[in-house]
Amino acid sequence: MKIKTRLYIEKPLRENLTLDIVAPQLHFLKNVMRIKEGDYISVFNGKDGEYLAQITEVKNKFILAECQKYLKEQKCSSNIKLYFGSTNKHRLAFLVEKATELGVSELQPIITSFGDSKLFKEDKMSLQVIEAAEQCERLDVPKVHDAIKLRDIKDDNLILFADESRVGDNLFSALSKIGPNQELSIIIGPAGGFSAEEKDFINNKLENIKNISLGDNILRVETAAIMILSCLVANQAYH
Repeated sequence: MKIKTRLYIEKPLRENLTLDIVAPQLHFLKNVMRIKEGDYISVFNGKDGEYLAQITEVKNKFILAECQKYLKEQKCSSNIKLYFGSTNKHRLAFLVEKATELGVSELQPIITSFGDSKLFKEDKMSLQVIEAAEQCERLDVPKVHDAIKLRDIKDDNLILFADESRVGDNLFSALSKIGPNQELSIIIGPAGGFSAEEKDFINNKLENIKNISLGDNILRVETAAIMILSCLVANQAYH
């Protein structure tokens, strides 16, 4: 038995349930995956675990699939919220994809002085996180928020601030003091960096700020995110 693809379904799931799959997933199954009656897929919704489902009917406007077997128990990824400034659309898509693969629980775009808020499209990012979760076999999907102004951040978590001026503890030193299940937030600036006023706000108005340095080189937005998240994943695995 071969599972042809993995699909996120925004419906309750249980054994012996018949799923009615319509657009836009219908197009993917029919025209991309060439699904046929009798084929198997796996389905998940971020709440009820993952199920094996068999395609029972393929029509022009819908596909029916029967949930037959419980495959995986539901579990959630780490409690990590990522605040990030804008970059170009291709790098932004890359950031969203890799952050999903590396286990973030929330993606929060922030509007800054040197960033372009027009690049933040919540509906597009929501589709990107679903596709990434399907491919990397996550059982949950990160929550994507509408963009907010930097000054509207309200967060009680420990916040790691990746300061491009290289001020603060090195990343490994900071992570060594963080427990494996601690709720955590990360702030990464836009492609143009933060203004002096914005840095002052982050360091003096937000609580629980921990400045971190990512080394001697100035990293792009997506590179900084991947570096921090990769080290967090490794740190949690070590614990």
